[in-house]
Amino acid sequence: MKVIIAGGTGMIGSLILKHCLVSDPIHEVRSLVRKPTGLKHHKLTETVIQNFEVYSEHADLFSKSEVLTNFMATTGLHHSQVPPALLR
Repeated sequence: MKVIIAGGTGMIGSLILKHCLVSDPIHEVRSLVRKPTGLKHHKLTETVIQNFEVYSEHADLFSKSEVLTNFMATTGLHHSQVPPALLR
């Protein structure tokens, strides 16, 4: 399965990204980011997108993808403001 994640560097998206990377049915994860994170994994490809309002410029990214998730701006809280027990 190929998964695309927009917002994979945020609080919720980063958790989903980590789960996708260790999930056996998922063989490819493409993370759409504003700037490179430096995260390395054999399943992961980061694609830098400067303008998330114009996806038509990146239509080729979405071909043959089974899952597309968008976690951009899902919360106003910064990760450090959330107690670790709530993230389990």
